Amino acid sequence: MDRLKLILVFTLFISLSACAPTIKYEGIIDLTRNSKTTRQHPTSLEKAIEKQKALIEKRSSYARPEWYAQLAYLYDMNRQFDEAIAAAKRAIELKEIWSAFHNLGYAYQGKNQYHNALAAYRKALQLKRDPVTFNQVGRVYLALMDYDSALTNFKEASKLDPRNDIYLLLISICHYRMGQYKDALDAINKAISAFSYGTLGMKVKVRKVYDIVKYRVIEVTEVEKGGPADEAGIKVGSTLALGGIKANDFKISLQDIEKYFKTLKPGATVEIWATAPGPFQFPHKKLLKVERVPDPNRALKLAVKAEILAIIGKSQESRKLAEESLSDETSNETSEGWARIALARTYLKARDYRKAKEILSGTSTTKAKILKALALANMGRNKQARFIYLAIPDDKLTPKKVPLWNDRNTLLCAFKPVVIEYETKARELADAGLYQQALEKYANAFVIAEDNKAKELRNEMFQLLKKISSLPPLPEDAHRCIVRGKVLIKDGDFGRAVLEFRKAIRLAPYFPKLYFNTALVEGKAGNYEKAICNMKTYLEFAPEAPDARAAKDQIYKWELLMEEQNAQE
Repeated sequence: MDRLKLILVFTLFISLSACAPTIKYEGIIDLTRNSKTTRQHPTSLEKAIEKQKALIEKRSSYARPEWYAQLAYLYDMNRQFDEAIAAAKRAIELKEIWSAFHNLGYAYQGKNQYHNALAAYRKALQLKRDPVTFNQVGRVYLALMDYDSALTNFKEASKLDPRNDIYLLLISICHYRMGQYKDALDAINKAISAFSYGTLGMKVKVRKVYDIVKYRVIEVTEVEKGGPADEAGIKVGSTLALGGIKANDFKISLQDIEKYFKTLKPGATVEIWATAPGPFQFPHKKLLKVERVPDPNRALKLAVKAEILAIIGKSQESRKLAEESLSDETSNETSEGWARIALARTYLKARDYRKAKEILSGTSTTKAKILKALALANMGRNKQARFIYLAIPDDKLTPKKVPLWNDRNTLLCAFKPVVIEYETKARELADAGLYQQALEKYANAFVIAEDNKAKELRNEMFQLLKKISSLPPLPEDAHRCIVRGKVLIKDGDFGRAVLEFRKAIRLAPYFPKLYFNTALVEGKAGNYEKAICNMKTYLEFAPEAPDARAAKDQIYKWELLMEEQNAQE
């Protein structure tokens, strides 16, 4: 009976085709093995942008907000963020819809304007609690190193879309950066097992047909060789009717059809009625076994798990997973970086420092540099280790990233004998009245000393300065940093200016005025906590300085601004 109904429906479609029906193209659903890995090529994006602009221009008198929101999305995907912002704002002028605010947030995020991005995403979430938006909010907080907020949003995304393995991967990374390794391991295990998508080995095109009778056509546009569709004899040009989804039911949306395909479980058998290509073809029943889609992020997940296991001391298991990740066909630069870090940790623990250094030779992340410096320090090559460590920008090292900060502290602990050597030599020079040379030795010790020791050394330098009638000249390298920083300040680039001033302090930590000037730049950059810390250091050494009152008042201002900043976040 079902077969007879389908034959009658298809016969009706064919008989009506001579009446020149109106056809509306809705979209393509990708059911191939690569459906989870393919990205749109820039050339096709540019074509899509031009097509969308032409649509809007042609129908400008009754343009819909969805059209501008779609244009913003295409611009976002093509990394044309200024154009995306303009298109999204135009959509919002017409009507406040979720997609416009979401795409606006994405554009601001692409420009690193995180507070604007969060404002747009929050508005989007007021209109629709969408997992994709929660995910993007989480990514913004991840960039801001607010891991608690990032975790909250990734968990919300995962609740709304439990099958999405990427949300679980990001949850694991948040826990990892917070030093919560048990929770990180639990989340990454879930991420590894969560990926379970099926493929039928074909692409289909969905169209609405407006005729005497309204109906939908699901037409096959591509068949993957050796896939389930190919083995069942389905050809390009075939039209389909699906078990549980009536192709001729006009109320069924493209999203319903896509959901039907995307929720197919690997190993399940699907019943499809398909016609052969060409006119006047009757449908035939086909049974397709759903094939598993390979996990495109398998290598990265294995590498993240290997790193967590290496940190908690499970070296053997970690090494096995790291090597498996490196050899996996989905391995890429990101997964390789994680895997090499994990491998290096296992060799550092085994005291095979040469092997650890060799593994890290092709990796240039901050974490890799720290571990490479640690390997060199343990090999007695302290000069090289010190050079690598001091070349790392100050903003890359923060206690908010717990594993990285712990590695940094381990490295500074390895430098302890060198610090003692520099400090001993500095005291000898000071006793001999060679104050400038003593300050230089103290500075050499200061930059590689553990935090508490660094404070002691700085105090010793300040005490030594009291014995000198006039300050020694600023080292040329430090002067160079100051000049570069001033140029960047004039350009309004306070973020980069701060890094130059911090470098200057590393090179000449015994110059009190450097702390004052660096504090002012930190304040301009909105880094109020660091600004306050540097200004307090200046006042410790120069409590009676002519600008001490102004320095104290500036601290009070920054404290208020920091409170306001925290309240906004």
